[in-house]
Amino acid sequence: MQPLRRDLLLMRREMNPDPKLIEREVTSLDYLLRKTETSANLYQSFELMDLNKFKIIRDTVSLSKAMKPSGLKPFQFLINRN
Repeated sequence: MQPLRRDLLLMRREMNPDPKLIEREVTSLDYLLRKTETSANLYQSFELMDLNKFKIIRDTVSLSKAMKPSGLKPFQFLINRN
């Protein structure tokens, strides 16, 4: 098993939970997050509103360029579609 590389805050009501149970729960949460945090899902949940051209752009190439640190031009906005 790969070591986990993220910080998760797990809140439980039990005072002394079983360490194996916690490890299994954290592993399943990590697996779930790895499956959902893909770039395809990220590009699918955003759209680029370009007010210079009065267009809404949804293609992955334009979105990946816009998500870079210096990728947005003036009057371009990334909008989450959720």
